[in-house]
Amino acid sequence: MLVAPRVSGTVYRRARKNGDQWYAKGRINGRQFKRRIGPVWTQRGRPPTGYYTRRTAEDALQAILTDARRGAPRDAIRTRHTLAEACEGWLRYIEFDKARAPTTVEDYRRTVHNHFLPAFGAETPVSAITTEQIDAWTERLLADGKLTRSSIQKARVLLHGVFKWAKRRKWISTNPAEDAEPVVVAKSGEFNVLSIEEVHAVIRAADDHQDAAIFGASRV
Repeated sequence: MLVAPRVSGTVYRRARKNGDQWYAKGRINGRQFKRRIGPVWTQRGRPPTGYYTRRTAEDALQAILTDARRGAPRDAIRTRHTLAEACEGWLRYIEFDKARAPTTVEDYRRTVHNHFLPAFGAETPVSAITTEQIDAWTERLLADGKLTRSSIQKARVLLHGVFKWAKRRKWISTNPAEDAEPVVVAKSGEFNVLSIEEVHAVIRAADDHQDAAIFGASRV
């Protein structure tokens, strides 16, 4: 007879330089686990996507424990981070670690909330998003025609940055945006050259100096 795993856990609040965070810790069959749930929300009203009250943090813990009871692999339990969490973490990284201008951060946040979360789902595990889904999303944007190819290219650069941030934290093993089909900024044999402002926006979106140099060199 199969025996259900023995699980237990609790949530706790921890002060971090980028703001207080909720963490979960507990045991699964005697083995200890600990993982970050997300930033603390203490204000009135419904918390923004990716932020947690104590109650919703406890709900997230229960989801972890439920997965454990069902026999989900430890890796799946450890990496149960949503796209919304990855986006919020990346935005904090851009704002605090990279010290981008407030207008830049707000521009990136609009892209997250207007495009990434609606397209892939805020609560979708970041590890579940595939290269094929990114290609399909890109094709929809191109077919819709509301955004220029350069704007779509910029959105793809930002999405790549989100997954790169998540990969560095071992939330995912591979970056699905790396192998996605590139957005060709050309039409009728003529290249649609980016403006200086658009080039600077893409360079700001680059995740490191090497990428920024590549984007900057492409303008020359």
